[in-house]
Amino acid sequence: MGMFLTPATRRLAGVGVELAGGALGFGAIGYLADRWIGWQTPWLAVVGVLMGFALGMYRLIRMANEISQRYDQSTSGVRGGGEGRGSDSPAGSGAPADRTEVAETDRRGQAGQDRQSGQGRGPG
Repeated sequence: MGMFLTPATRRLAGVGVELAGGALGFGAIGYLADRWIGWQTPWLAVVGVLMGFALGMYRLIRMANEISQRYDQSTSGVRGGGEGRGSDSPAGSGAPADRTEVAETDRRGQAGQDRQSGQGRGPG
């Protein structure tokens, strides 16, 4: 099953394990500190779990942002840079992707011209 995972997915799964491991590890350290001090309530264990979880989340967010930036950089030239109205067209030429888009553009353009000239077709 591991051969079907992408490297990015493997890295994020590893960070998920770090998230759980950090919470458990810091919680264990807090628990041992509570026992060493002699406290009856596990306050340091709770603080340790929360710190481990927070550090794991920080690491997860940083890794996800890094992967997202790499993905954005690798796909930035695929669709014509995502600029212009027709970036979904195959060549990214700025031309509309299909005929319905052309028809809607023509209708909107006609309605706008009618409003400007005062020759509207009634309300709406």
